[in-house]
Amino acid sequence: MSLDAMIQEHIVNLPSYLQAEVYDFVLFLEQKQKTKIANSNEVISLTMEQQLNFVESLLNPEEPNEKLKKLAKSYLAKINE
Repeated sequence: MSLDAMIQEHIVNLPSYLQAEVYDFVLFLEQKQKTKIANSNEVISLTMEQQLNFVESLLNPEEPNEKLKKLAKSYLAKINE
């Protein structure tokens, strides 16, 4: 549902939104849309072993290889020009 459609749907109830001002009302609709979008994204289910491997890789990442180090050095040189 588009933001315009959501506004149309809720415009009749505007005064009942805790006597909020229009700004608060728009923020409310924006947050509702963000929540809907976040909930519609794909959820990845992992086994316990996969979860442990994932967390382990975040907590103790492998050392970057030479190719990655070279790319990082190149990137840093470009952004520091």
